[in-house]
Amino acid sequence: MQAYRVFVAGLVGSLAWLGGGAALAQQADWSGFELGGSIGATGGYSHVQSVATNKASGNYFSGTDFAQFQRATDDDILQWRPSGGLEFGYTQQYGHILLGVAASANTLFLDQSSQTSEVFQSAPTVRFSVDQRVKADWQATLGPKLGWAQDKWQVFATGGLAVTRATLDATYRDNANFSGFNGTGHSSNTETMLGWALGVGGGYALDSNWALTLKYLYADYGSLSTSYTITNPGQAGNTTPVTSTGDLKTNTVLLGVTYRFKGL
Repeated sequence: MQAYRVFVAGLVGSLAWLGGGAALAQQADWSGFELGGSIGATGGYSHVQSVATNKASGNYFSGTDFAQFQRATDDDILQWRPSGGLEFGYTQQYGHILLGVAASANTLFLDQSSQTSEVFQSAPTVRFSVDQRVKADWQATLGPKLGWAQDKWQVFATGGLAVTRATLDATYRDNANFSGFNGTGHSSNTETMLGWALGVGGGYALDSNWALTLKYLYADYGSLSTSYTITNPGQAGNTTPVTSTGDLKTNTVLLGVTYRFKGL
């Protein structure tokens, strides 16, 4: 987290330095179609948990296993990854007020995992482990933009739809020895997830076409789930169904450059 704060401070400082020595007497015109690229970082946050179902009979788990398993797999995971993206949009300026619409897409490279290992309270010689992973490679947004322009600077707020394709992967293993076999379970689910996004940012006009931008974007995609059954060939007929869930939220900071097409 400290490295992230240094990174954001550096981006803000760079923008301020680039604009600090410029004459701000001339009002920039932000109207027109815009195409830009950016680099930065994205932090992915997920809350994951797995719940085992206590059947009427024929359970692999027993006694306190169900409550212990649910507690052990309840976890929050956070991962920061480098990110890059593209943005396309249109802005119309009315005096100091900016109105527009923008679409963006950026990489995520998220592969965040929660790994748990405990000894069963009901069987002190048996250790189980659970690996829960949330993966996503990209996200895209589309929504309106509202801003304020002053001299060569602009600030804006944006929000709208967000979409990503995420995978939830869950794996169970233990070292129980029933006729030489251990307990296992695994499943994976990949979904295209529709969510919402909110963001703020600013820009500095280098000339009538080129500008530097700095943007923060928060996106919430809700949750996805996957189910599997814990089995052990040495315990034929005794199984325990498990449902794993995980949500996904992202925080993205991007420094970019845009080109405005005039007269289109």
